Order: sequence, then structure tokens, then C-alpha cells
Amino acid sequence: MEGSPLLRPATASDVPEIAELMRRSVLDVFPRFHDERETAAAARYLTEPDTVLIDDGTYFVCEAGGQIVACGGWSKRDKLYTGSGSASSDDRRLDPATEPARVRAMFVRGDLTRRGLARDILARCVESARAEGFRKLVLMATLPGVPLYRSFGFRELSNAHIPLPNGVVLDGVSMEYRLTDVDVTVEWVDVRDGLPGDGMPVAAATSGTYPPENGTGPGEDFWIVLPMRFAAHHVSEDGTEHRDCFVDSDRVVRLPYGRTSDEQVTHWVSLPSLPGMTVSRVLGEDARSALRKAMG
Repeated sequence: MEGSPLLRPATASDVPEIAELMRRSVLDVFPRFHDERETAAAARYLTEPDTVLIDDGTYFVCEAGGQIVACGGWSKRDKLYTGSGSASSDDRRLDPATEPARVRAMFVRGDLTRRGLARDILARCVESARAEGFRKLVLMATLPGVPLYRSFGFRELSNAHIPLPNGVVLDGVSMEYRLTDVDVTVEWVDVRDGLPGDGMPVAAATSGTYPPENGTGPGEDFWIVLPMRFAAHHVSEDGTEHRDCFVDSDRVVRLPYGRTSDEQVTHWVSLPSLPGMTVSRVLGEDARSALRKAMG
């Protein structure tokens, strides 16, 4: 990449080049996560620039060497992602006080990933959406984008399916990013409506019965919140295999409500960020460094 990239709002004259970048990015990056049919469908249906975002001034491009090498933006309107079909409410303006803004159509040229281009666009989206009074950003991530959004500080809400007009369904992840410093609202997810992403740390509402005191009489029922990690596949110390389960720090396994388990998880919610950070988990030397910085 020659020279420092220029981040600027997209214009109507950029649309053909944006469309070509989107298609090229999908064809370069998606095969690492999707099969040939899914990649072809994504290249067809997820690569149409939304000119409404350009008209709203909420879509951006990174330009380097006279070429657009990355693009992305956010929306103050109801449509969640390109390829979701059309609905009468797509152009409805969102209420910043009660509804989250949407991150939309993030693409980077395949040979220029991991250069900070997408992060720069996300940072501009955060700044712009916050200035208009929005309290959250949400997005529907395709699998290639999940590591980027996770590292930026987006929280995974649930696994999702992204249906495309030709019948192909892509795996995706619903994610959010809080724009306010303090948000005391807890939005619990019923396990019957959706489960966390694999490896995601969560607070889990857990129901069960305590052992009886002194070994006599019925134990006391409980419904409490515990920190856990969700696992798509987990093998207990005794060799028992579990799928789609919640595991605590002592490696005790709880299953979602409705499945046979001594203790069942009824609801879950993303953990809050660590003090002064945008993530809820730091490991190894990074954990020691972050703790020293936080505690002085």
C-alpha cells in the first residue's frame, strides 16, 4: 500500500468502485470461512452499495494510491444489512434514545486486511453515531468479520442465520457496541430464543436446588446469576461430551433450560467490560499488564 490511507465520506461517484471492492473482498476472504456456493451467494447479494448511507453521510471509504481499499459505515435507518431483502420500514429513521444504530457493509481488500483500515472506519462510525445521540451500535456479522468486531470491543449477543434471496443461508453473529460510558440496562436473552457464541463469557441465570442441610429434608430451590463460558462442545474430566453448554470456572457444566441437567441456565447476558477497557476478558501477560494499569 503506497502512502498513508485517506479516510473520507463516500460520494455518489465512488459507487462503482465500492461495488467492485465489495465483490473482490468477498471472493478473497469468504473462502476461508464458507464453501463455494455460500461465497458465490455472498458475492452476489452482499455487495450492492446502499446509496442511502452515502446520501446520509454515514458511509466512508479508505483511499490509498488513488484506489478505494476499504469501505464501511453506519446507518441511522432501520435496515440491518445488505441482502436482507426490502421492507417498508427500511428507510425509517431510528430513535437514538431507544434504538441502536447499525454498522453496515464493512469491506477491506483481501491483500490489505489486518492493516487497521477497518478499525479506523469503525472508530469513525463510533464517533459519528455517538455525536448524533445513539447509545449503541449493532450489527449482523458474517464469519470473516467476527474477529475484527470482537477485538474492537463488540459483544456477541447470539449466533444467527443470514438468509439470502437465492435460499443460501450464511452463519452469522449478532453483536453490539455500547457508545455510552455507563449503561445499567441488562438485556437478558432467553436460551430458548438464542445461545451465545462458542467460547463467549456470559452471566448466566441458573436454576436448581441446593443440597438439603444436614442431609435431611428437601433442599432449597434457587435462581441465581453465575459467571460462565458457553461452549459448543465440551468434554468433562470424566470423558462425558456435552454440546451447547455453559461451563463455570470449576468446570461444572450446566445445560440450557429444557434439557436434562441438575442445574439449568434459563437466560444469559454479555458480561460488562473490564474497568477502563472495551472487553470483558484479558488473559495471560495481557491480564497482568491491564491489572497493573488499572490499579496503579
